Amino acid sequence: MSELTHLEKAQALQEKNLLAAWRAMLSHEAGRLVLWSILDKAGIAKVGAGMFMHFGSDQDALLRGRQQVGGEILDDFVHANDPEAYFVMLKEADMRDDELRIAAELTETEGEQED
Repeated sequence: MSELTHLEKAQALQEKNLLAAWRAMLSHEAGRLVLWSILDKAGIAKVGAGMFMHFGSDQDALLRGRQQVGGEILDDFVHANDPEAYFVMLKEADMRDDELRIAAELTETEGEQED
């Protein structure tokens, strides 16, 4: 049985550190918010990996590329480190959406009262 080379040891340490960083990020609401914004930019935040939307335009290739990267992040780092994190992020996103909906309703009500 051969020992690990210096390169293999360094690679293993970097992988361990990366996984620890993902776990730390997923354990904090601020980290999940940043990740959610990335998944949203990738076009998969609320549809999940593997559920790609198509628009039949020239921009489909660009969108597919973004979705592919987002899907890999979701599968390789989120689900692999904390299978429940995506569901937590969904709940947090729904709460943020509710806050915006309520704020919009209040703004509309205030506008009607001014008339």
